[in-house]
Amino acid sequence: MIIGIAVAAVIVIGLIVGYFSWHAPYAKDRDAARTYVVATNVFLRSSQVAGVEYNVVTKLPYGSELITYNIAGDWAEVKANGRTGYVASAYLLSPSDFNLLHGVWGTIDSKDCIISSKCRLAILDYYKSHAMNSGSNGWQIYTKQKDQKPNSVFYPASTTRAANLPTSSSL
Repeated sequence: MIIGIAVAAVIVIGLIVGYFSWHAPYAKDRDAARTYVVATNVFLRSSQVAGVEYNVVTKLPYGSELITYNIAGDWAEVKANGRTGYVASAYLLSPSDFNLLHGVWGTIDSKDCIISSKCRLAILDYYKSHAMNSGSNGWQIYTKQKDQKPNSVFYPASTTRAANLPTSSSL
């Protein structure tokens, strides 16, 4: 009888420890929202203090998926690559906004040339306000190679259309 009670107590304690050490964190991560990094590199910080080096945990590149626990004002509490911390919320996008922006890039060089998060967010805002689609079936941005000046956008000349227009002598 005593051995049965001891075994039952060990099983109950094991279940409680397992719940709080494995299932509860798993459920918290599973149910948390996902956001994506819009800037080229964003600092994951251990505290909500910007402009200092001592609290930088790591850099998160463009497109990093973050488990987002809470967004309060200028900061978001997130988890990335198994590390928790804080990221400036201005650099985060919802999945739908990120997919729209990510589909804008006609080439890898296009994304690498438009490095300013302000320019990227302005492009996203333009696409959203004009109900434009991106990706292979929508509008895309193409730029010169990434060794060109950052944030320079070039549009190809439409020579075929201009060649087919009537001239004044043919009218």
